[in-house]
Amino acid sequence: MKENDVNFPQLYELACWPDDLRNTGLTLFGGWHYSDLPFFDGISPSEAKYQPHPKYNATYIIQETISLLKNPNSGMLYKSLMLRFFIHIVGDMHQPLHMTTRLTREHKEGDRGGNLFKLKGRARNLHALWDQAMEMLPKVKRVLFACECSRWIRTECTLWHSTRARSPGSIQDRSSLRSCA
Repeated sequence: MKENDVNFPQLYELACWPDDLRNTGLTLFGGWHYSDLPFFDGISPSEAKYQPHPKYNATYIIQETISLLKNPNSGMLYKSLMLRFFIHIVGDMHQPLHMTTRLTREHKEGDRGGNLFKLKGRARNLHALWDQAMEMLPKVKRVLFACECSRWIRTECTLWHSTRARSPGSIQDRSSLRSCA
């Protein structure tokens, strides 16, 4: 595959891959997409019912992925997969609603990054409206669904989650996976 090949995925196409993976029903890595830091709006921390974000959030995964990418013992296949997550998560972290949850009297546990801030129209909530860049972005070709290995990727990601405590830093190559490399 060459860079000028029309089938060569562009960076923005690869950046969609983790959302596509989640949209196939594999939600095991959902917490990787955000770090809901509290924003108290008209409510004191003592009145809120805020629970700190999970350990395996966007900030943690960025650090783990950098370690994995630097590790010479990590296989190229896993580096490729985690690089896709890295690209996506860095983008997510620049979307403010991926990094905060607004705590109010109505939402004492937080608004889940704007997901509970309902809107009327095509975007069902504030988070979706922001993700869609105020509905100004064109549709993007979705690479995961064109990939011959999408079933294998789902299987492997499920295995990572169940056997590696969700930490990409502990992922090791297995010879049976080389067929999709």
